[in-house]
Amino acid sequence: MKYDFQINGQTFGDSDRDPVVGKSFIDSHALGFDWRPGAPLESGLVSECKIDGSNFSRGLSLSFVYDMIFRDCEIVGGRDSCLSIVRGGRVTFERCQFISRGKTGSHVSIRGGAKDVCFKDCTFVGNYKSLFFGSCINLGGWSVYDSVPRPFVRQVKILGCEIRE
Repeated sequence: MKYDFQINGQTFGDSDRDPVVGKSFIDSHALGFDWRPGAPLESGLVSECKIDGSNFSRGLSLSFVYDMIFRDCEIVGGRDSCLSIVRGGRVTFERCQFISRGKTGSHVSIRGGAKDVCFKDCTFVGNYKSLFFGSCINLGGWSVYDSVPRPFVRQVKILGCEIRE
């Protein structure tokens, strides 16, 4: 398959600085992709990358992103999650490892009408900051970013994945 861009073997967010000033985040994620209506859609492959959200709200953030594949990546969670997907679709994670470190609310949060998301042969490692409110994959039906109602999250596939302490 041909991609508009490829990112291979890179490290993102590997920093010991704390991006919090007061109660606000300077940076909300170690790596993020987004699309805005009117801009051309681009497909991408991200492979063999380490995305370290230890000093961020989340490791990886996808907003209105389509046609992306993440393969053999390690995604370390921040204060909120390892991965946040809002809107968009046709996103696949293959053989990725999501590590919560016991400090995140969830490994993955998908909301805002996102669809066609697939996790294939992935591993979810570690517990959450709260035993009562944590989740491996949070399939929310809402988004604080939309002023109009959006469809619920749909067509999420979880194939051959495992959860480890």
